[in-house]
Amino acid sequence: MALSLEEKMKKIVPNYSNEIISIQTAFENLIINDKIVKPFLLIYDSQDKKPLVSFTRAWLTDNPADYFSAIAEILFIIPAINTKSYMLAIHPKTNPFFNANKSYPLMYENSIILFSISEDFAAAVEIEYELKNNSVSWKESNYIEIVDIKDILIEVLFVYSHIDNPPFDYLQTLEYLSSNGFSVMINDETSRVNLKNNLSKGIFTL
Repeated sequence: MALSLEEKMKKIVPNYSNEIISIQTAFENLIINDKIVKPFLLIYDSQDKKPLVSFTRAWLTDNPADYFSAIAEILFIIPAINTKSYMLAIHPKTNPFFNANKSYPLMYENSIILFSISEDFAAAVEIEYELKNNSVSWKESNYIEIVDIKDILIEVLFVYSHIDNPPFDYLQTLEYLSSNGFSVMINDETSRVNLKNNLSKGIFTL
């Protein structure tokens, strides 16, 4: 029997259900306080550890190219790690350039979109939420097959998951991101790449 999209996503993302909860928690206060929610990246290595997480930098609000550049820049880190898979979380309501061309079959007025990407698989889930009395409650989920979607974001996601020779090493990439407004959090200091570079848990700073 063929696996559902949800089952496939659970196979490539370690502790998938817990990761969904952690993303929801990271977004809730921003949604409640009516803040722009920047795209959020979570990376998993070949040992199923999560070396880092990061929000993108801010982008020029009148420039869609700069929005997609901000996402592309955060993805520089993907080939610099022995990455098994990664997730990118987006809040469409405060990311108006996302889905501006209606490429994605979104179902809900208020939702977050979670892309799960590996070298040979890609899918997304749209999770509905309700904001009421300064509280966010999470509702229905809509699973999206993205292989046939023609969109600049999909192209960027696939490109960075298939680079064999990274242009920059891990520390060079972290230094670039940190100096250009990205909020990079070293998550698991026992991951191979963080041990190798003697990095401790916390916000990465130069």
